[in-house]
Amino acid sequence: GSIIRGDLTDTSSIFRAVEIATPQEIYNMGAVSHVQYSFMHPEHTMEVNGLGLWRLVEAARRFAPDARIYQASSSELFGAAPAPQNEDSPLTPVNPYGVAKLAAHQMAAIYRAQGLWVSCGICFNHVSPRSGTEFIMNKLIQAANKIRRGEMDRVPVGEMSAKRDFGWAPEYCDGIIRILRHTEPVDLVLATGVSVSMRELADFIFSQAGLDFGGVSYVDSALVRPTEILELRGDSSRARELIGWNPKFTWKEVVAALMGSALAAT
Repeated sequence: GSIIRGDLTDTSSIFRAVEIATPQEIYNMGAVSHVQYSFMHPEHTMEVNGLGLWRLVEAARRFAPDARIYQASSSELFGAAPAPQNEDSPLTPVNPYGVAKLAAHQMAAIYRAQGLWVSCGICFNHVSPRSGTEFIMNKLIQAANKIRRGEMDRVPVGEMSAKRDFGWAPEYCDGIIRILRHTEPVDLVLATGVSVSMRELADFIFSQAGLDFGGVSYVDSALVRPTEILELRGDSSRARELIGWNPKFTWKEVVAALMGSALAAT
């Protein structure tokens, strides 16, 4: 198939793309995907992450009303809600990224009530070798490799006590497809159910590289977020039961896969 260019901030381009493609399935994975960026550019974040979904579902309503639509919701929806978080946890985002994702999540429900097939996957952190180095796990692995090769001396970090639930992106893609192809539209949490602190993650990554993280790191105030979520740890029991999703990778196995890929690339 051919690529049809579109921009989630440009209504006419999205309408045109959906009208030309008349898709059976639409996966909205486009987003400003970094929380720190969202603090610096809240308007752009809302345009892409919030209104972008509206543009897609409205285009589908007009030009592909039978399409199944998947919205990439996020664990950032939960914000300060206590862990573990599931589909019934309060949605209390604490940053512009989460607020924009919540706007889209609620818009999805509104269009579903109007008869469109819209499902949301509330995905916790998931990474692969393709993830950018603005994301903490990939950033730490790249830094450990550079320090080991003598290309840098120290790595700047932000708040290291926060805990996150990390999974393997290919397994989450399987869950996403299962969500959209379920017998009815549904919102489901995808998560491993295990969280790890940023400090423990960093210590593990650097120890695998034969380094002491504490000796080669420093806190950069520019990387400390104005508001921080203490722990995101998902309960995906509903997805495991309803769509048969069963993630295997632990966070340590994710690290091992990423470190192997990074070494192979050097």
